Amino acid sequence: MSARNARSVTLSTRSLNGRRGLSRKLVEKAVAAGLEELPDRKYLVEIVYADDRAMKKLNTTFRNDKDVTDVLAFPVHQSIPDDGYLLGEIIVNRDEAVRRQSEGGGVSQELLRYIVHGVLHLAGHDDAKPKLSARMWQRQEQIIAMVSAKPDK
Repeated sequence: MSARNARSVTLSTRSLNGRRGLSRKLVEKAVAAGLEELPDRKYLVEIVYADDRAMKKLNTTFRNDKDVTDVLAFPVHQSIPDDGYLLGEIIVNRDEAVRRQSEGGGVSQELLRYIVHGVLHLAGHDDAKPKLSARMWQRQEQIIAMVSAKPDK
């Protein structure tokens, strides 16, 4: 595979409330792992850190669900200049990660879980049915374990 056809991931990250997110290096590694099944091309993925208020508004607007949620993924799947491909946007709820930090290994691990879950949705995974959900959850946890592992010294 030539460098021209290699898979690459460019991240665009922002926060709706000014609070920092995860390290860019960790997120890049997690997103790349979540996209490894996709064809080689230049992918752009947008990550947005939000709070309960924003998530509730987005969930109500786009899913007709008035509850707060942990992650929303909005697939775009559109070619962009320079042979790039905008895969979509993942919005993660920092407030929910804080509330659930004891379940998943801390706030950072929860945010990572939400990002990986979102990227798997952008890559075409579905969790609407129990069997699909179990498969997606298993892949999600594999990726989290892989990117969270401490390198051998």
